[in-house]
Amino acid sequence: MNINCHLTIKKRTFLNGKTYKMQSRYGSREHNAIEWIVVHYTGTPSIQGRATHMARKMHHWKRSVSTHYLVGDDGVFQMVSEYRAAWHCGVGANTIPKCAARNRNSIGVDLVEHKQNTSTGSVSDTDWYFTDTVLASGAKLIAQLANKYNIPMTNIVRHFDVTGKWCPRPFVGDDINEVTGESGEKAWQLFKQRVAHLRGL
Repeated sequence: MNINCHLTIKKRTFLNGKTYKMQSRYGSREHNAIEWIVVHYTGTPSIQGRATHMARKMHHWKRSVSTHYLVGDDGVFQMVSEYRAAWHCGVGANTIPKCAARNRNSIGVDLVEHKQNTSTGSVSDTDWYFTDTVLASGAKLIAQLANKYNIPMTNIVRHFDVTGKWCPRPFVGDDINEVTGESGEKAWQLFKQRVAHLRGL
């Protein structure tokens, strides 16, 4: 199955709009091989699936947070080179890591979500969801990256699987999503099956 067609990746970088100097949004991999893909969501209710809006918002953040890819209804955007370490899944001093994925050995992919009730951004809300467009593009991108770096399906994980953070929320939890009618755990398994199918596994 050809998974390399019909996926246009648009380039974006973390440039400061006034000075055009790179902000502190990535670092060196320090010779670490790419062995993991970590999937996230943005957790930003107002974005409503628009990766371009999320990219603009991230440009103005003061935090040293980044991702390699944003996947939205409006396309796939590369924010940081795969050869650099994006700051997307770091393990804090008080966090007990759940797997070996780290910034320097992984690629971060943010799926840009929708939310029915945008007046609240609580992680406990059950109305966060991904559109079919985002799921299709995200699965294809992740399948391509996994094949490129020979990453096993077991090493395609959620941010939740690294730190325990409920991210990406539409793929986490046993509670039932108000939009999809399925649990986050079920949605995650179906998404991984989709990626595996695209890889011919």
